[in-house]
Amino acid sequence: MIFGLIWILIIIDYCANFIVIYASTTYYFNSPNEEGEDGTADVMEGVKLAHMKHLGTIVFGALIITIIKILRFVFVYLAKKMVE
Repeated sequence: MIFGLIWILIIIDYCANFIVIYASTTYYFNSPNEEGEDGTADVMEGVKLAHMKHLGTIVFGALIITIIKILRFVFVYLAKKMVE
């Protein structure tokens, strides 16, 4: 259960990161060349892309990161127990 909880938290974090990155890049590329004018950021388009097109990639990447974090936690715990 702990593994699943960590995995879900990492998925939520990476989805949020994807949405922020997409919104900031669309803001940058939609900004006009003139000074003083702001562009538009497509935040909802980022939400749609994150959950419809890229969710599998985000979930798989989060799975790999979760496995690495759990293994690292186990090895650090074992190393501390061996030192004591």
